[in-house]
Amino acid sequence: MTPADWEDPANHLLGMLIRGEASDETDQRGRRLNGDPILLLLNGGGRTKSFALPAIGRPGAWTQLIDTAHQAPRPVQEDGLSLVPHSLVLLRYESTPPPALR
Repeated sequence: MTPADWEDPANHLLGMLIRGEASDETDQRGRRLNGDPILLLLNGGGRTKSFALPAIGRPGAWTQLIDTAHQAPRPVQEDGLSLVPHSLVLLRYESTPPPALR
Protein backbone atom coordinates (compact mmCIF):
# COMPACT_ATOMS: atom_id res chain seq x y z
CA MET A 1 0.00 0.00 0.00
CA THR A 2 1.38 3.36 -0.98
CA PRO A 3 0.91 6.57 1.04
CA ALA A 4 -1.48 7.77 -1.69
CA ASP A 5 -3.59 4.61 -1.25
CA TRP A 6 -3.70 5.12 2.52
CA GLU A 7 -4.73 8.77 2.21
CA ASP A 8 -7.39 8.16 -0.49
CA PRO A 9 -10.74 8.97 1.18
CA ALA A 10 -12.54 6.55 -1.17
CA ASN A 11 -10.38 3.60 -0.09
CA HIS A 12 -12.10 1.86 2.80
CA LEU A 13 -10.52 -1.60 2.52
CA LEU A 14 -7.67 -3.19 4.41
CA GLY A 15 -6.21 -6.68 4.45
CA MET A 16 -3.34 -7.78 6.68
CA LEU A 17 -1.60 -11.18 6.54
CA ILE A 18 0.43 -12.22 9.57
CA ARG A 19 2.54 -15.26 8.82
CA GLY A 20 3.03 -17.87 11.53
CA GLU A 21 6.79 -17.46 11.22
CA ALA A 22 6.44 -13.85 12.38
CA SER A 23 5.85 -14.96 15.97
CA ASP A 24 8.56 -14.28 18.53
CA GLU A 25 7.26 -16.97 20.88
CA THR A 26 9.58 -19.68 22.15
CA ASP A 27 9.08 -22.93 24.02
CA GLN A 28 10.60 -23.78 27.42
CA ARG A 29 13.91 -24.64 25.75
CA GLY A 30 14.06 -21.38 23.82
CA ARG A 31 13.15 -22.95 20.47
CA ARG A 32 11.13 -20.76 18.18
CA LEU A 33 7.43 -21.61 17.84
CA ASN A 34 5.65 -21.08 14.53
CA GLY A 35 1.94 -20.38 14.58
CA ASP A 36 -0.69 -20.54 11.90
CA PRO A 37 -0.94 -17.64 9.44
CA ILE A 38 -3.87 -15.33 10.13
CA LEU A 39 -5.56 -12.91 7.77
CA LEU A 40 -7.53 -9.84 8.85
CA LEU A 41 -9.88 -8.28 6.28
CA LEU A 42 -11.79 -5.03 6.82
CA ASN A 43 -14.41 -3.34 4.67
CA GLY A 44 -15.23 0.10 6.03
CA GLY A 45 -16.97 1.18 2.84
CA GLY A 46 -20.60 1.21 1.83
CA ARG A 47 -20.40 -1.53 -0.85
CA THR A 48 -19.64 -5.25 -0.81
CA LYS A 49 -16.04 -5.90 -1.89
CA SER A 50 -14.22 -9.06 -2.97
CA PHE A 51 -10.90 -10.14 -1.52
CA ALA A 52 -8.52 -12.68 -3.07
CA LEU A 53 -7.00 -14.99 -0.49
CA PRO A 54 -3.22 -15.36 -0.48
CA ALA A 55 -1.58 -18.67 -1.38
CA ILE A 56 0.40 -20.02 1.57
CA GLY A 57 2.41 -22.63 -0.32
CA ARG A 58 1.57 -25.71 1.73
CA PRO A 59 -1.48 -27.98 1.94
CA GLY A 60 -4.30 -26.61 4.05
CA ALA A 61 -7.29 -24.28 4.03
CA TRP A 62 -8.49 -20.98 5.41
CA THR A 63 -11.04 -21.23 8.23
CA GLN A 64 -13.18 -18.43 9.56
CA LEU A 65 -12.63 -17.33 13.16
CA ILE A 66 -14.68 -14.11 13.18
CA ASP A 67 -17.15 -12.53 10.78
CA THR A 68 -18.97 -9.51 12.14
CA ALA A 69 -21.66 -9.79 9.46
CA HIS A 70 -22.66 -13.40 10.20
CA GLN A 71 -23.23 -15.17 13.51
CA ALA A 72 -22.54 -18.70 12.29
CA PRO A 73 -19.21 -19.60 10.66
CA ARG A 74 -19.35 -19.96 6.89
CA PRO A 75 -17.14 -22.10 4.64
CA VAL A 76 -14.28 -20.19 3.03
CA GLN A 77 -13.85 -20.63 -0.73
CA GLU A 78 -10.28 -21.15 -1.95
CA ASP A 79 -10.38 -18.32 -4.48
CA GLY A 80 -11.61 -15.57 -2.15
CA LEU A 81 -14.54 -14.09 -0.33
CA SER A 82 -16.80 -11.07 -0.34
CA LEU A 83 -17.13 -8.72 2.59
CA VAL A 84 -20.36 -6.83 3.10
CA PRO A 85 -20.15 -3.14 3.99
CA HIS A 86 -18.81 -2.20 7.43
CA SER A 87 -17.58 -5.68 8.32
CA LEU A 88 -14.49 -7.49 9.57
CA VAL A 89 -13.39 -11.08 8.92
CA LEU A 90 -10.55 -12.91 10.67
CA LEU A 91 -9.26 -16.13 9.07
CA ARG A 92 -6.66 -18.73 10.09
CA TYR A 93 -4.80 -21.00 7.68
CA GLU A 94 -4.88 -24.53 9.02
CA SER A 95 -2.31 -26.85 7.52
CA THR A 96 -3.38 -30.30 6.41
CA PRO A 97 -1.35 -32.86 8.35
CA PRO A 98 0.82 -35.12 6.20
CA PRO A 99 -0.51 -38.64 5.65
CA ALA A 100 0.59 -41.12 8.30
CA LEU A 101 3.47 -43.36 7.34
CA ARG A 102 2.61 -47.04 7.23
